[in-house]
Amino acid sequence: MEGVGSEGAMVHVRSYAPGAETHSHDFHQLILPLAGCLELEIGGRGGRVVGITGALVPSGERHAFAAAARNEFLVLDLPHAVVEGAETGEWLDRLGRACFFPVTRAAARLGAWFADEIAADGAPPAVATAFATLLLRAASGPVPRSAPAAVRRALAFIDENGLDPVRVSDVARAVGISAGHLHALFRAHVGRAPLSLIRARRLEEARHLLIETELPIAEVALRSGFADQAGLTHAMRRVFGTTPGRLRRHRS
Repeated sequence: MEGVGSEGAMVHVRSYAPGAETHSHDFHQLILPLAGCLELEIGGRGGRVVGITGALVPSGERHAFAAAARNEFLVLDLPHAVVEGAETGEWLDRLGRACFFPVTRAAARLGAWFADEIAADGAPPAVATAFATLLLRAASGPVPRSAPAAVRRALAFIDENGLDPVRVSDVARAVGISAGHLHALFRAHVGRAPLSLIRARRLEEARHLLIETELPIAEVALRSGFADQAGLTHAMRRVFGTTPGRLRRHRS
């Protein structure tokens, strides 16, 4: 196991031994998959860190974990001193609402690159902390507390209605502003376009259905707001770098 960091965040490339273990620790922990599968139960909620799914283990939360065969994960240990700084704690608060979260292709590439850096030359503690902050930003959701009410209402509308055939103009109308104004607000406060968030909502629903159900992929596509299976496959390959079929085959 390689690791970097000291008083700041600690970043490790870690392989877990076969067999189940249970423990807790006094720091938050973010886990990204590099290879293999890690079974986790966090606060009574079970899931797998594999493929495009990462996990957050909150500080003090007792959790059980087990891995089999070859496995490798990028693990970030986040002490309270790091979490309490600037926006990091806010991102962690939002991420903490869901112990398991989807890992985008960009986050996966960033994690793989950093894992290679650790294996090759290591990195200063400040770099490890900066990397942890970037990864939290990518994983924890799009909107800070300071965002205008219109942005928050728009995000709530997308969360509730994003699986329906809604357009950006429908979102703007629901919150009482123009589509252009909505787009500008999202760029300023979210860093992504409204359409990107609608697609992300649909992809997360598709990911959930592929992992948790046996529904045909064509039915998953329709229930997730895509016009057809081809549309889902194209979107999943572009964002996560995989296909619905591969994700389902590798879920266990």
